[in-house]
Amino acid sequence: MYLAIYSYPTAEQQVLIFNEPSGSGSNFTSMRATSQDTDVSYFLPDTQGVENSVLFNDGSGNLTWASMETFASSFVYNVTVIVTASYNVRPEDNHVIVDNSSAATIALPSASTLRGKVYFVKKISDTGGPRNVTVDPYGSETIDGDATYLLDKLYEGVMIVSDESNWYIMSEIAR
Repeated sequence: MYLAIYSYPTAEQQVLIFNEPSGSGSNFTSMRATSQDTDVSYFLPDTQGVENSVLFNDGSGNLTWASMETFASSFVYNVTVIVTASYNVRPEDNHVIVDNSSAATIALPSASTLRGKVYFVKKISDTGGPRNVTVDPYGSETIDGDATYLLDKLYEGVMIVSDESNWYIMSEIAR
């Protein structure tokens, strides 16, 4: 492999170019920086990755090798939790399935930092008073203007979305 750094006088930009191996053609891969507010450095790992591994950036420029499974799992958006009692919903959760034997409160995080975040909450326990599930927004936030949302029937559920101030019902699930 041949490595070259070119400076284009008209663009005042340096380009890192990786040429194809000799005899394979005249194509190349280039890397160039765009306008940025600060210096950006990447630190390569000191070992070679295994087959089908990818470079993973920790957000500070430290690159490590990761398997495709590890890499793909970092993009999981459909985190489902199954709870049997009251639960504080985490920002990374998406689906909360409630199989409770007594009253339970599903406490939502603040809508203020979760614009566009969608949660699905579904009750799969028997119906009736002691097994009601209350979906409770953070502080003074509301769900469609109400202080809480009650799930009191078997297989009942609700899909809600944040607008950074409150939660809004997108869909109600009833059986």
